[in-house]
Amino acid sequence: MFDVVIAGAGPAGGHLARLLAGQGRSVLLVDAIPDWHHNPFSSAGLPLEALDRWGLPHGLVKARWKGLEIVSTAERGSWAGDRDRGAVLDFGELRAFLGEEARTRGAELRLGTRLTGWEALPEGGCRVKLASKDGNEEVQARVLVDATGPARAAFGLRPGTDYLYGVGLEHLVEVDEATYQRFGDRLVFYLGKGWVPGGYGWIFPMGQGRLKVGAGVFTVGRGRQSPDLGPFVERHLREEVRAGSRTLDIHGGLLRYARGLGDHYATGPVIAIGDAVSTLNVLGGEGIRFAMEGAELALPFIEAELAQPGSAFRGYERAMKKRFLRSWNHCEALAIRKYLEEDDSRFDRMVRFLKQQEMDLLMEVLFDYRFGRALRAAGPRYLLGKLWRKLRRPLGRVPPC
Repeated sequence: MFDVVIAGAGPAGGHLARLLAGQGRSVLLVDAIPDWHHNPFSSAGLPLEALDRWGLPHGLVKARWKGLEIVSTAERGSWAGDRDRGAVLDFGELRAFLGEEARTRGAELRLGTRLTGWEALPEGGCRVKLASKDGNEEVQARVLVDATGPARAAFGLRPGTDYLYGVGLEHLVEVDEATYQRFGDRLVFYLGKGWVPGGYGWIFPMGQGRLKVGAGVFTVGRGRQSPDLGPFVERHLREEVRAGSRTLDIHGGLLRYARGLGDHYATGPVIAIGDAVSTLNVLGGEGIRFAMEGAELALPFIEAELAQPGSAFRGYERAMKKRFLRSWNHCEALAIRKYLEEDDSRFDRMVRFLKQQEMDLLMEVLFDYRFGRALRAAGPRYLLGKLWRKLRRPLGRVPPC
């Protein structure tokens, strides 16, 4: 019997595995991907300080960025920093680092293996059902961790929960040196229906003459079909990259966010972490930092369950919501308004306002979600207009944040 079986070797599952294995726990880490570089669906852009906080080696960094650029239909704002502000990681190498470090600390690792079900055992713990190309098998665990992200393999979708769906598509392309220099020191975001209706686009540097060019869209409700994202990515390549490029890889992924963080967090000996409990910023699709932080939040509850089975997960959902709910509610409301409701003129006005602000304020808003800083910078006239729009907003609409 394993102390802990973790299904899903992304940032949440891999980080938790290395923490538990480092504490001497017997851990089995499984993931359905056949190899670490299969479908590296995350753009993996994050602030520089995250590398040191989670002990991520600088060898994972493909590019560092100093500046930001935000492009709407009629406006283009550009901020050139005087120092490195963040990094773009190779997501496949990040997964590999976390998984292999867990293995060096004693965890057992199996790729190409997926969670198909589980059963609670009368004596405690559970029987975990796994499947791979070699067939089906069962193992026993004192605790099962669902880190399978949007698949939510242990619990499935929670009945009665509203979900915000997102689908992303990204091309890894190779460009000439002159083209790369235009994008090599910055993250570029594209907003508005003229670029990507119901979502946004991006161009990130990946070092060695390579760029990530992508688009993502959102829908509210269950199972709504998303549009083909290929034309939006092609437009970015045609109108922004412009010079000839060679596509090296095409990958994508699904985001399924439970509104109000209404996921199923734990039952018996089973607990969910990471994207399986919506531990991501739906406004920008950023999840790596928060998945790893969420794994750390779950760790003491897992340790308590191992010490005293049957009651230790009480309080876990409350702790997660205390940390994330307020910020995520703001991000959720803002994402729905910006991507699904407002017209392009509002994006243009937003970019015009941001062009008057310093780089530090953008970093605080985009990566620390300190929206109050932007509101204070906007001044009394903006706040009065915001209050007036709120009073006029019909009942039942998403409230402004």
